[in-house]
Formats: sequence, C-alpha cells, structure tokens
Amino acid sequence: MLYGENYKNGVIEIKPEGEKVSKGENVFRYYNNNEQSLKEQIEKLDLEIGEALGGQTDIYSADIQVLDKQIDLDLSRMLSTNNLSDIEEYKTNISDALIKKAKIAGELSPRGSYINGLIERRRKLEEDLNNGQEYVKADMGGIVSYRVDGLEEELKKDNIMSLNKKILDDYNLKTGQMIPTSKEAGKIVNNYECYIVAFLDSEEAHNGTVR
Repeated sequence: MLYGENYKNGVIEIKPEGEKVSKGENVFRYYNNNEQSLKEQIEKLDLEIGEALGGQTDIYSADIQVLDKQIDLDLSRMLSTNNLSDIEEYKTNISDALIKKAKIAGELSPRGSYINGLIERRRKLEEDLNNGQEYVKADMGGIVSYRVDGLEEELKKDNIMSLNKKILDDYNLKTGQMIPTSKEAGKIVNNYECYIVAFLDSEEAHNGTVR
C-alpha cells in the first residue's frame, strides 16, 4: 500500500486509476494543510496581475505575443477536456505563462514596480504551497489503483503460510465484493504475480509439500 506522512489530508491523483507506472514515479500527492486558502490567494493575485497587464496596451514585445498565444491554446485545451490531471496541467501552464508575461511587462511598463510587487507576493505564496506538499512515489512498477481495502499489508506472500481458514473467514470477504476508492492511499498492482490459498482435506493435500 502507498501512503505518506500526511495521511488523512486527502490525495490529489497524479497518475489515474489503471495507469501503468515505473518504480520511482510520482503517483499522487497529499493536500497542503492550507492549500485551499493559498490557492485562493494565488488566484486573486493572478486576477490582479491580469488586470494590471490589461492596461499596458503600449507593450508590444514579441515574447509577450508568443505567451498570449500559448495562454489561448492552453485555455482552449483546458475547456475541451474532462481529465482532471490534464486540467491541472493546463492551469499550471497558463499561470506560468502569465507570470512570465508579467515579468516582461514589469521591465517595460511604467507600472513595473507595482506589477513586480504582485509577482513577488505570488512567488511567496506559491513557495508556501509547494513546501507543504508531499509526493508519494511508486515502490515498484505496475498498475496504479486507489481501491484500497486495508488488507494489502496482511494478505502478502511473506505471511501466506500463516493463513488458515478461520483467519480468512473472519475477513468476511464476499465474491464480487467491490472495494471502495480511497481518498488517502493507493497501491501498485503487479499483474505478473498472483497468490492463491486453498484449503484441502484430502490425503494428498496433507502429505504434500510446499514449494
């Protein structure tokens, strides 16, 4: 099972359910304790920066024109998808392009000191946001799943020999039972390994050996 120190903070999926990952890749991250507040403050500053840039009609830097086209493209892509990870990526791209644009405008604009002040305030908020985020990486290669039932640490190959019928019956597991999606942890499924426990009462079973 994959989980981190900020368990119970809630996770943001980086890799969605069913996606294949390699060992060491980021799978998900936990919310920062003040994430919502910090994001709201950053979004407010983005609006202020946008308004400040809106009044700078006398700035015609070629770099700014390129950034404007990139912002329009990412905005169009963001509005045409329902994939949450893609939406977050496009939002980040737009925000980064806006800051680059603001820095250029701050150098060329008469209101440069005001714009630069907004950028610095935003930088500090973003630093606080990033410092409080915990990323959880894949401990092996496989398929990402957020369907966690809490038995991942108990039903492992390391303790398979200690299992008996009573232990398994006490889990009260039912055929076809759906495992709910966790908001706190995940796991990596390796489809190349499968372990089966069977309880047999035949003479052959009693006399058999385990390999």
